[in-house]
Amino acid sequence: MLPQAIPRVLPALGNHVISMFKETPLLIAISVLDIVGQAQLVGGYSFRYVEAYTLAGLLFLLLS
Repeated sequence: MLPQAIPRVLPALGNHVISMFKETPLLIAISVLDIVGQAQLVGGYSFRYVEAYTLAGLLFLLLS
């Protein structure tokens, strides 16, 4: 049943992904700059920038 369902779900999934990226400018205006600023502060404090920016990116994806 799953192989039959995948072709029917792909167009709707594609539309959902496109609508998520259309809403991205709204997220940037709201809080992404704050999240990146906090990641810079945490990275500067502990000298672990990769972890801080990775977490900021994951939060951005979660918000979108």
